[in-house]
Amino acid sequence: MRTTTKIFFSLLIMCTFSCFGELSDESIADENFNDSWLFIKADSSNASQIETKLLSGVSYNGMTTVRLPHSASVETEKLQGVYYYMKNFTIPSIMEGKMLSLRFEEGMNVAQVWINGKKSVSRSGGYSPFVANFTPKNGVNSVVVKLDNSVSKLSKDAEFDLYGGLYGNVWLSAKDSLSITNREENYQRECGISISTTKIEGNTANIKITADVRNAYSEDKKVTLKYSVLDFKRKTIGRAKTVKTLEKQKSDFFTDTITLKNITPWDIDNPNLYVLRTEVISGRKILDITETEFGIRDIKITPEGFFINGKQKKLTGVIRHQEYPYAGYAISEQAHWRDAYRIKRSGFDYVRICRYEQSPAFLKACDRYGIIVIDSLTEEKFFKNYNEISISKPVESGEKALVQQAKNIIETHNNNLSKSAFANGDWVMFDYNKNNSEDMEYSGIMSMTRIPKFSYYFFASQRDIDEDELQAFSEPVCYIASYWQPKISKEVMVLSNCAEVELFVDGKSVGRQKPEINKSTQNLKHPYFLFNVSCQKPGTLKAVAFDKNGNPASECTVKTPSTPKNLKLVLDESGTLASAFDVLLVHCYVLDANGTTVCDFSNEIEFSVNGTAKLISPSKIKAEAGIATALIQLGQNNNDFTVSAKCGMLSTVIDK
Repeated sequence: MRTTTKIFFSLLIMCTFSCFGELSDESIADENFNDSWLFIKADSSNASQIETKLLSGVSYNGMTTVRLPHSASVETEKLQGVYYYMKNFTIPSIMEGKMLSLRFEEGMNVAQVWINGKKSVSRSGGYSPFVANFTPKNGVNSVVVKLDNSVSKLSKDAEFDLYGGLYGNVWLSAKDSLSITNREENYQRECGISISTTKIEGNTANIKITADVRNAYSEDKKVTLKYSVLDFKRKTIGRAKTVKTLEKQKSDFFTDTITLKNITPWDIDNPNLYVLRTEVISGRKILDITETEFGIRDIKITPEGFFINGKQKKLTGVIRHQEYPYAGYAISEQAHWRDAYRIKRSGFDYVRICRYEQSPAFLKACDRYGIIVIDSLTEEKFFKNYNEISISKPVESGEKALVQQAKNIIETHNNNLSKSAFANGDWVMFDYNKNNSEDMEYSGIMSMTRIPKFSYYFFASQRDIDEDELQAFSEPVCYIASYWQPKISKEVMVLSNCAEVELFVDGKSVGRQKPEINKSTQNLKHPYFLFNVSCQKPGTLKAVAFDKNGNPASECTVKTPSTPKNLKLVLDESGTLASAFDVLLVHCYVLDANGTTVCDFSNEIEFSVNGTAKLISPSKIKAEAGIATALIQLGQNNNDFTVSAKCGMLSTVIDK
């Protein structure tokens, strides 16, 4: 497992290939390789037999057909073991005669890959991506992947929350014999393209580019690397060119520096990105094109605090487990984007990756949304000695537990802000399943099914209102942390980033107040508003939040829930629209006649899916706080399916 020891933000390389100018047919787009894999879990009695048969190019009896990403342990309900994946394939005619490789984005744990019975790559352990280079044969080729998650192969951390399997994308890549190396193919060498900022002065910056180029030809080649930096409008704002002779059967680094003027730096509120277009040219042919997104930012950590682009910032962050219910780590790229959106929308500026390398899609989304990514070693070095980690596992269900969790987090956050640390880290964003068992961790800001808790709105309320922010994450917040239930709701806490809040009970004002300032809130940017009213009978709460000029900025209404009357289905797209082979959470809300979620409803909801989608979760799911959540996977046609839910006489349908 590879671990860095520094704050990083643009480690993700996004490669695309298109036809420009004199681009020859030597440059070919990567092909998605996720379809039609065969999978089997082995044990000590049959592992050797399975391996021998698969390496001969023949499938083993009992293998099931799966599509990647795939979590082996979820499907087998076993945490540790040895898993085999196999796929027979032919090389597309456009790729014939090229250098071929299979790029595996994510997989767990000890990995071995054989192509046509010949071992191509071995990885000693961890979660990191890997690349298998190979020479194809005519006709049908075969790839076999062995993932060993047996207890003897696992580290203590890996045993904690492990699903196993090939839970990321796999790509078939074809390149010319003179081309840029794959970034993941050698962890002893800085492969691919790397970009670093060497100097920032005012609105001018120098970027250093290092490209690892391989010449697999049997003769020396004169190589030109041509760089173009593009802004978000695809306008060229900087160029460079390097020419050198590359020896046969060798790789070498090409380095260059480009000075960029009138730059817009990347920061948390305005995550501006540029694109570096790199062309590998020999003779008059463009043999390879790579486009790499990157940002320019200056981060400094001093005894005085954390500075980004010269401005001091107190960071607020959270740990992210990428686990989804019923799917483990095997989720779509879009699902990773949705998690980044939820994290940013809840008010966090950084995310700590949790022991394993996160999906490239998630890192890409963090770049786009303005989330700093920090590895666990960095956080331990700079954060652990200062921060009290907020862990609050509800021991009671319903409003009381959610309010108590929010108060615990608020008090801890307030205390941390009084210390010298430059950041405050909350324990975890999403509830998660420990050890793939019934042992759940409930201290998340959202549930495992991505339903917000009251604490979610607290963190959202700590972000200032900023109408000029590039992304729409700094709007006015007004949220009533109550279900307004008789004999349960003893006081009303309103979470808001506004100047004042007025509360109405059944249409009558009970007062307009400023934020609550006490020893648990005195360091907060936006303390909550507390109203000393309790629910004596069913009714309606309404909170109106006012900005610093006294103008209404946001409002929220809560009604006492009554008898269930309707079901409502919601596709949780959270900032990213559904697309082919997507994995989507579908929330079913149990509503009363007023459209209020019946928060004490806990019966089973039965889901069904028709069309090109399929259920990943069980068909019957017990509601929690009036919400049951199913997980579906879409097919190639992402607009040809229906989802239905029913409970007794109640039913509803979504037609996509």
